Amino acid sequence: MAYEIIWSRESRENYKDIIDSLLKKWSFEVAEEFTNKIIERLTLLEMNPYLGTSHPEITSLRKLLIPPYNYLYYTTVNQQVILLNIVDSRRKIS
Repeated sequence: MAYEIIWSRESRENYKDIIDSLLKKWSFEVAEEFTNKIIERLTLLEMNPYLGTSHPEITSLRKLLIPPYNYLYYTTVNQQVILLNIVDSRRKIS
């Protein structure tokens, strides 16, 4: 049975920020390619929720690479994949 994907507010906001940045610095095509990669990864997570690497100390926290520079952080609860954050690994975290 497929897991349901749930976006947290933070993951949704960071996704929008990344898209805005790609549109400003690159092009619509690059932003669309990123969105397609997100959709592809989410489709995989619906059927394989433990696909990402687990955190060594917090085993319920997992991360999945969205090539080439982004990580999707998530957890699973019951039949749900809860997206906690999407992080551009090139950005400084403040």
